[in-house]
Amino acid sequence: MPSILLKKTVLITTKKWSQFVSMFMLEVLFLSGKEVFAERLLEQWIDRFLSVRTKPFKSFPVDVPKQARTKAKTISFDEVFHRFFEAIGPLQIRPFLAFGTLLGYVRENGFIQWDRDIDIGLFKEEVEIDQLKQTLQRAGFRIVEDFSDSPPYKLKCAYGDSPLIEMVFLEMENGYRITYGRLMGHSLKRHRKPFSLKSVQFKQVTVYVPDPPEAFLTENYGDWQNPQPIYSHIFHSKLTDYHTSIIRFYAKRSFCAQLLEGNALKIAHFLDLFVHKYPQDPFWTSLRKRLTPLLP
Repeated sequence: MPSILLKKTVLITTKKWSQFVSMFMLEVLFLSGKEVFAERLLEQWIDRFLSVRTKPFKSFPVDVPKQARTKAKTISFDEVFHRFFEAIGPLQIRPFLAFGTLLGYVRENGFIQWDRDIDIGLFKEEVEIDQLKQTLQRAGFRIVEDFSDSPPYKLKCAYGDSPLIEMVFLEMENGYRITYGRLMGHSLKRHRKPFSLKSVQFKQVTVYVPDPPEAFLTENYGDWQNPQPIYSHIFHSKLTDYHTSIIRFYAKRSFCAQLLEGNALKIAHFLDLFVHKYPQDPFWTSLRKRLTPLLP
């Protein structure tokens, strides 16, 4: 990266915090190979922000999932679910409930009220993906997103104005089932313990679920038994490797945003989390001492 750009980046610290946090400059620095510089700049910004902070942070209510979907669909979750399994039935494959849909099956005995799509998992070696796409299209589904031939190995489809169905293809690699997350435009490889499948009844349809489903949910969400008011699919997943440079950087990047938001409950929550995850990093331990007088 040209040095002139680095100098201009430093000058951004003189502007309002809300102006530079919303920019992607930090990610540009990190992804261009300036990891140490980007992380150090973040620490400087946080230090400067706190140096002029005198008022305690307020305990605003944390975000809670909405109990009703924001946009009504003319085709319901139940209907598109039935249409999907009716369409792929002749393929003799084993689609299984995954992620939020599996969570709804185990915890809610139905779809989660605030969910936006239906999550279906498939073992990649068992599926002829082109045949699957053709079958869905013949049944009236349209392909919305197609990343079936490269990471994150996902396929999204819809039937008219229906909720999306997101299919995730899990491949086996070195004894693990692999899925992918997305962070700053890059794929995060998730190494999941291998699992078998069992058939169950859900919404009057015979489907598969991981066996046991609770193990899959614990690996994916951690404490899944109760809805969590503060939740991050990156930071609360047991699959996240906190030793990688991108997660270490993103933790500080996200915490900067929490400080700007000013929600004391979230600040305290993520501060405790990062102190626990990085016990040897003096940045987090010293930050806890510094923030204690500002938190209720």
